[in-house]
Amino acid sequence: MPLNALIVSLSDPRLRRAALLSSGAWAVHALRFVLAPVDGGEGPGHSYLHAALPALTVLVALAAIGFVTRLVVPRRERSAARSLRADWLLCAAVLLASFVLQESAESLLSDHGPVFAAGGWLGVPLAGLVGMGVALLLRGGRAAVEAGVRGGFESNFTWSAGFFRCCGTRRAADDGAIKTLGRSVLHL
Repeated sequence: MPLNALIVSLSDPRLRRAALLSSGAWAVHALRFVLAPVDGGEGPGHSYLHAALPALTVLVALAAIGFVTRLVVPRRERSAARSLRADWLLCAAVLLASFVLQESAESLLSDHGPVFAAGGWLGVPLAGLVGMGVALLLRGGRAAVEAGVRGGFESNFTWSAGFFRCCGTRRAADDGAIKTLGRSVLHL
């Protein structure tokens, strides 16, 4: 596999998906212990989470920069034409699998107990709720980029004094662009 196949651009939608799913996994795990506290609220074996949060923050910031870049200079994204329900189920399944794997590892490394004991079952509905939020954010991002592509953004990049300078102009978008954006996000 060539090295450039492993490098992900900041504006790559896969980075956005990874950041949202990672944030969602953190949210499911954190909410589970907010709703059903164990050992004073945090639970055993969670000391590593404080170190993981800055890395997650950097991932989300990079994805946000890439998304803004994609909005400023839109280009078509290769995306599967799935329904909102399919996106939701896929995101919920990934978040639930992440929760179960994380809790299982914590259970092995500490005095944690079974994964679904002491409120661990809350991970299932939380994965569904957070999965819906992640699916909506992913669809909204794709719809926003598509609206930019359809809206006719024209840009010229020129090399000047060693820096790329964007000299873009935006043509007037059609009157139904906002309605189209809303329908494409919520389309089942």
